[in-house]
Amino acid sequence: MNRQTRGFRIFLDKRLFTVSNDEKKCFRSVNGMGTRIDKPEDVNDLFDFFEQSSVPEFYVYTESPESVFDCLKANNRYIRAAGGVVRNSNSDILLIRRLGYWDLPKGKIEENETDTSAARREIEEECGISGIEITEKIADTYHVYRDKDNRRVIKHTVWFDAAYSGNQVLRPQSEEDISEAVWTPEKDIAQYVPEMYASLKDVIDATIRNRA
Repeated sequence: MNRQTRGFRIFLDKRLFTVSNDEKKCFRSVNGMGTRIDKPEDVNDLFDFFEQSSVPEFYVYTESPESVFDCLKANNRYIRAAGGVVRNSNSDILLIRRLGYWDLPKGKIEENETDTSAARREIEEECGISGIEITEKIADTYHVYRDKDNRRVIKHTVWFDAAYSGNQVLRPQSEEDISEAVWTPEKDIAQYVPEMYASLKDVIDATIRNRA
């Protein structure tokens, strides 16, 4: 009987730190490095090494990806966010441009706020529209960055498919450094991908697969 594959992937810019209980997956890449750990806390030193290296992808095999993730959360600042792949009545996808990158609307989940309500609020605030309908969850992504105090932050974003049937004019939220908000036909999305964060490709691929 095949056991369920469990794990997670954390993006650092375009590089990737993968933790999985799938041993074959962890050691099959020719573009990265891989190792096994038996003590979850060992992941902290490995991630320090990964961050300081230029390794394109680092694989970690473990029997307990959940415990490894808990150790990373305990050793770094951890925040949760929510966002969405929003489609209008023409099935166009809503993209925003923030700080020179094409992005999807998302933002931090506030205290006592559900994932879905946070996704709806952030989409409406960042794009200046109302009446967003959250349909289903499509993916979780994780990425790492340094905050203004040089602390390492792990950001976990929950992504949803969402729908918009109105005709309000998009108004990008300049206070959040958003310079554009545009409806983009799905067939044209590929041309925006090179100017997106690497983790977003997984999100877009997942929503397209769900609709296939």
